Amino acid sequence: MFIYDVTNKQSFIDIEKHYALVCDHCDKDAPLMLIGNKCDLDKDRVVEYNEGLELAKKLGNIPFYETSSKSGQSVDECFGVVVENAINYVEKKYSLEKPPAYEHLEIAEEGQQPTSWFHRLFWCCFSTDSDSHRIMS
Repeated sequence: MFIYDVTNKQSFIDIEKHYALVCDHCDKDAPLMLIGNKCDLDKDRVVEYNEGLELAKKLGNIPFYETSSKSGQSVDECFGVVVENAINYVEKKYSLEKPPAYEHLEIAEEGQQPTSWFHRLFWCCFSTDSDSHRIMS
């Protein structure tokens, strides 16, 4: 995710530099997204919506959203797309089965191994420092 502040032109200008760095070090098919944040601050805006849209097209027609962390505008939708694109990318890249439904997750005891590709891939994300439990399917 490339995030710029719609009230800060330099943060927008820097996106192309960050994009080039990511492209130098990541898989060419990795899912990317451009996000203009602070869209609730219209009176302070210096980067217009259409400028963000054009940059997203220039960067390979990647998804583009304007969000507001303060009001929550488009945040859930944006992260939903990020997660969906990441899962689709992993499935395609590794030819793995679809992840289990969230409601089938259960807590596993320490030492128990993850059973699905999703939990093997995101093992670190499901650990807790306090009790060494992990979420499993």
